[in-house]
Amino acid sequence: IIYEIPDGYILNQDSAAFSVCTKYGEYNLKVYKYSNSIITIKKLLIYAGYYPISEYEDFYDFYYQIVESENKTYITLSK
Repeated sequence: IIYEIPDGYILNQDSAAFSVCTKYGEYNLKVYKYSNSIITIKKLLIYAGYYPISEYEDFYDFYYQIVESENKTYITLSK
């Protein structure tokens, strides 16, 4: 995802990153400034497999970390 920074605005943070890797999958997020744009790269990989119901809580924790990351604000601008 590419966002253009409007004229007169300044990005408050040049970059941010978050990643989580478990036996259920991987999630990576990178946010950085390039020229007059903000580049956001996201990658989600869920590993195929059969997991017992007793591991559901661990899978949910993995998924919840992703949800929390998606709800965070990584990009802030000031004028």
